[in-house]
Amino acid sequence: MINPTPFGFRSCRQLGFEVCSFTGIESEYRFGKLMCISDQPNQLQKFAKAASDHNLEGVYSLNTVYELTPKSVDKGIGLQKLFEAMKLKPDLFIAAGDGENDLALFRIADITFAPSTSPDIIRRNADQITDWENSGILEPILKKLQLHIYDQSGNMA
Repeated sequence: MINPTPFGFRSCRQLGFEVCSFTGIESEYRFGKLMCISDQPNQLQKFAKAASDHNLEGVYSLNTVYELTPKSVDKGIGLQKLFEAMKLKPDLFIAAGDGENDLALFRIADITFAPSTSPDIIRRNADQITDWENSGILEPILKKLQLHIYDQSGNMA
């Protein structure tokens, strides 16, 4: 972490991230994803603007989290490489997302879902808008697709 704050530590713990110290500046960084967390949106926006001058992709996954990746790294590319490595060609690919970091995934999916509480850009790019705040993500998607959920005994839930 660079300039850690109590908000940053709390956010990292809530998101399940391992907190590491940043000890120095190297001439070239090799990373898959850099997450910038701040409870001051204006500072995060300034950082995002400054980062746009570099050969990086930047997206908000939450209004308090800005993600930076190398230009060739995103969820869509990662999933395509996984499919290739596993020699999979799905008949139907369904994606769900609630942040800008999910847009690359939306571009390769056949059907996309977003919660009604997601940012406008996500809702505009989703095929279906669902309310999953009370039930989690899977149940409303299965209902929209008219698929059934079964309990451990094999009874339809």
